[in-house]
Amino acid sequence: MIDRIKIIYLIAQNVFKASLRDRVMYGLLFLSLLFGSMAHLPFVVKELQGFKGESPLIMAVEIGFIFIVIFMVLIVVFVSLGILRDQLESGKMLLILSKPIRRWEMLFGITLGLMEMLFLNWLVITSGLWGTIFIHTKQLNLNIFLGMGFILLMGILFLSLIIMIYTFIPTGLSGILAFLVFLGSFGAVNLNRLVQWINYPWLINPARIIIKCLPPIVPLLAVSMNTLGMLSLDVRGFSPMLHTFILIVVFNIIGFIKFNRVE
Repeated sequence: MIDRIKIIYLIAQNVFKASLRDRVMYGLLFLSLLFGSMAHLPFVVKELQGFKGESPLIMAVEIGFIFIVIFMVLIVVFVSLGILRDQLESGKMLLILSKPIRRWEMLFGITLGLMEMLFLNWLVITSGLWGTIFIHTKQLNLNIFLGMGFILLMGILFLSLIIMIYTFIPTGLSGILAFLVFLGSFGAVNLNRLVQWINYPWLINPARIIIKCLPPIVPLLAVSMNTLGMLSLDVRGFSPMLHTFILIVVFNIIGFIKFNRVE
């Protein structure tokens, strides 16, 4: 058992080190920090300090929140797909699988390595926002890491979805399909309303199950914004977090089973 865990760990570390050599990741990380530096503006531009009646702190958090969400999605799509194509290339797979390594262990290690890469990027970007706010307010504001933690969870969910789809469609199309699923989750409320207009009762329950399986992106973002003080909503974090953890586990299990059955 310990040997199997060690194998998965070594694969994960190999994938993580490979991601550290990825120029695309560094390019996106640089851009995220560059755009994230706009969080300085509410503190130094007086015309912005009364904009929308919000404090410079809240405006800085809002700016950082927007760019962290955008670049986390971009990093997941472009970096993870590049790593997956490299690690699951036929010649490399034949070399690795010639050793006593199971297919699901290989994919599990790759998944953990990509999650480690994602966490590092999230930590750097969030630390950049935290540092900006600390410079101007001289307050620790560690709540920023807690609030942005929901964005990390969203990124891990997105990554798990991409990996699952990639095991079925090993091309860049998997990233596009995963992104479309995420976009579809924003319309979950309207889809629930649309289901009520279905004239075929036998379609209602399957439609509702499909809607329930959509990633809870909107609730996660709402909880994140509420935690960061951007909104004041009666939002409970337990339900969307539990939903997200379940989907992460399910997506990975489906991906492992499919990848393990490939001839």
